[in-house]
Amino acid sequence: MKKVNLILIIILMTHSTNWAQIVKGINVVGPFNSALNESSIQSIKQLNANWIALTPEASISRSDLSIHPTSNNQQWTHSPVGYINLIRAAKAKGVKIMLKPHLVLEQKVQSTDLVKKESSWRGDIQMHKEQYWTSLEKAYSQYILEYAKLADSLDVELFIIGTELKSFVKARPQFWNKLIIAVKNIYDGPISYSANWDNYQNIPFWRQLNLICVNGYFPISTSDETNIKESKSKWKQIEKYLTNISLKYGKKILISEFGYRNINGAGTQPWLHVSQTENAIPNNKVQANLFEAFFQSIWQSEVVIGGFVWNWQQAPSSNYNTDFTIQDKPAEEIISQQYSM
Repeated sequence: MKKVNLILIIILMTHSTNWAQIVKGINVVGPFNSALNESSIQSIKQLNANWIALTPEASISRSDLSIHPTSNNQQWTHSPVGYINLIRAAKAKGVKIMLKPHLVLEQKVQSTDLVKKESSWRGDIQMHKEQYWTSLEKAYSQYILEYAKLADSLDVELFIIGTELKSFVKARPQFWNKLIIAVKNIYDGPISYSANWDNYQNIPFWRQLNLICVNGYFPISTSDETNIKESKSKWKQIEKYLTNISLKYGKKILISEFGYRNINGAGTQPWLHVSQTENAIPNNKVQANLFEAFFQSIWQSEVVIGGFVWNWQQAPSSNYNTDFTIQDKPAEEIISQQYSM
């Protein structure tokens, strides 16, 4: 091993004492109902999880760049009060919290929009003019800093300043440097940014953060029927790149989301939602194999301090059977077993 790598590993070990306990996390999604808080937290603890992640969601208006909560379906899905109640209930049971706000981009396109029409996802937002970027920066700062205040007031253990905002980060790096300083002036705990699986190597501000967070929807299969051996091999290749980025910045890696649907081909494009896969064929074994490969490979890496399964639904929805949720599927037992170690 090169001397420089040895020095970096020592640095990583020195700066990771706060993360000595592996993060065994669950991403909890709504609709939220305060009456279900106790039972859902108990169910999550039975999985041997020690962290939960909450993902407040807000929508960006294409016409004026305002940011506002998405529809709550009358059940607090994305209202702050729902998160506050759940955070308090979880912390009372000794469960730690990662608060990870998300943005969604309105899909209705009009000729007068300030966002370019080809932008369809939060990761590819582009503006027509410089002044529009400035407007988005102002709106996003207000959005994130409000949640930073909430995180600080509730002693949340980890706060994420952005999720999968690839184009926004690339176009406006100076804004993100200023935002990090502003968040640190409000929130006293560890902070990070959650990069998409295909963009974590291009984040210019990792050194200013406490951890490198990656949403782990890497393609790790080439067939409908996932082969554990093949997927483990692909994870080993991915691990090399994650290790390099970890050593480069002297930061540990946290897999801020990892999960798979119980359908054929779930490992070929793991990021696809129910609405993006018509006529998907249910297959619990594929989902189970993908989790097995994950835990037998990247989960064992020395630079990875844990991760958050996507997802656990507090109130199961109508697309429950082939969605990412692990509830009442063989994958649930796999998570429970792995988190017990």
